[in-house]
Amino acid sequence: GLSTWVAVLLREEGAAGSPYYASPRGTALFFSLAAMPGSLASALLVDRVGRRLLLVAGLSLAAASALALSLHGPVLLLACAFSACSISGWNALNCLSAESFPLEVRATAFSL
Repeated sequence: GLSTWVAVLLREEGAAGSPYYASPRGTALFFSLAAMPGSLASALLVDRVGRRLLLVAGLSLAAASALALSLHGPVLLLACAFSACSISGWNALNCLSAESFPLEVRATAFSL
């Protein structure tokens, strides 16, 4: 996914002197660390701003981060922003998906 592509961009940017920083494992670590604030923010905001607005905002900001990344912005910062924003959008989508079924079958429907 994006974490392996970002490793290539980091090498092209000149981070080859730091092999862990520009490796797929290193960028996956940064992605995972960046996802934590996105998950916390989505947990705090999902009831305040609503699931649909959080979904739209999170995935729109993730798209903006990806666009800025394609325009040769600061690679690691934009990749981490993409991770944090997209995880908040996907968390909101999980809430919407689960709530689209009646309570009696919600667990079964969401697990399928």
